[in-house]
Amino acid sequence: MDNKIRDELRAKLEIGKGYYFGSTFNGGGYDWDNMDMFDESIRLDVICWIADTAVCGFQTDVNLYRVSDNELEFTIYASQTSPSWYSDAILHNDKLFEATGLEVWFGKLYEDITWSFEYEYIANKGSSLQLPKNFTMYGIHNESNEVVDFDLNKLPPDFTNRLTKALDDFVGKLKIPDDFIISRCTIYSENDDTDCVVVEHWIQTFIIKL
Repeated sequence: MDNKIRDELRAKLEIGKGYYFGSTFNGGGYDWDNMDMFDESIRLDVICWIADTAVCGFQTDVNLYRVSDNELEFTIYASQTSPSWYSDAILHNDKLFEATGLEVWFGKLYEDITWSFEYEYIANKGSSLQLPKNFTMYGIHNESNEVVDFDLNKLPPDFTNRLTKALDDFVGKLKIPDDFIISRCTIYSENDDTDCVVVEHWIQTFIIKL
């Protein structure tokens, strides 16, 4: 770290206080907010230092926490979204349908099964599955092409447990960037799409000597 950057951090970051800097990943750099706290003459250098230190190939936010006179906690919050419309969507509703065992329960006369739900996994807190009150699940009969709706109260009693387990298994196989830990994973699906949106969040904290 350049001495003039170190001096600026010492002057502007109070001991025992955290400072959050959001960013927008634009494919080749970061547009950081909340940088007005630094003097204009050194601001660009501080921005480049934070960006270079936080770079990990994902959208990134940063928190700087002044632990003591000579220690700074540098926390990186990284995230990635795999949208349902992406050609390499990483989770498909039909795979979940098979993983929950519902293919056997319904028989094999249905295809293009879709449903609506939201699932969230938080590190150290476990997972939660939310099915909306108007939860619907439907499929297309592969002989008559008739669209068939399935009511929640007609699904197997342990359906939510099966779905939660399938999603837990999926999240457990996701790759975590080096030196990060998983912070949160959110998966959601809508009735009009056969792919799921997967939003991954990771966190990493390390100490920098001032």
